[in-house]
Amino acid sequence: MTPPARDAALAALITREDRATALLQAIQAGTIKPTDIPAAQVQALAHHKSVKLAALARTALRSVIPPSRAEVTATFQPSLTAAGDAARGHTIYQGRCFVCHRAGGEGMAVGPDLISVKSKGREALLTAILEPHKEVAPQYIAYDVATKDGNAYTGIVARDDATGLSLKIMGGAEVTLARATIRGSSSAGQSLMPEGLEAGLSASDMADLLTFIEMLK
Repeated sequence: MTPPARDAALAALITREDRATALLQAIQAGTIKPTDIPAAQVQALAHHKSVKLAALARTALRSVIPPSRAEVTATFQPSLTAAGDAARGHTIYQGRCFVCHRAGGEGMAVGPDLISVKSKGREALLTAILEPHKEVAPQYIAYDVATKDGNAYTGIVARDDATGLSLKIMGGAEVTLARATIRGSSSAGQSLMPEGLEAGLSASDMADLLTFIEMLK
């Protein structure tokens, strides 16, 4: 599959417990590599409301579940003072941030536009990337919504009224649910942005990404 089609297929798989279980069993069997699962799906599966499914996820995805944030922050401290390359940072943005953040006319408007956050400073940007749940603006808090037909969605509320609600989900798609179809909703007050997006990056790569964001116009 192309990357967008693969992301859509994975999103569809984790909306139902039986499908998510089949996905995790395929990972355990070696049919699918754990590294093929995006950080957002890893987080969603490892913290699934089903205790049984979450336990299966933590076993099947053990190799890609992010380490502690304190350990990660220490690893990437050198990126704060390293000289970065904005062109290389642009490539990293396209591979890891594009599906939720706009930057210079590119990307999806799910999280904040990166131009609006670049003035926070390099250290604050690094913290926002490595610890996305540390400080979350109200409009970017993620909600879990379960429907009466057994589907489950996680996203940012774009509309909530007497007729139903609309959720912005990873990738920029918007899911609209009629009020009568919703079984319940909840939120842990966390960001839709998952921990672990830094996986596979070096401190030098992070410096490139930070430089790209700082140079946006």
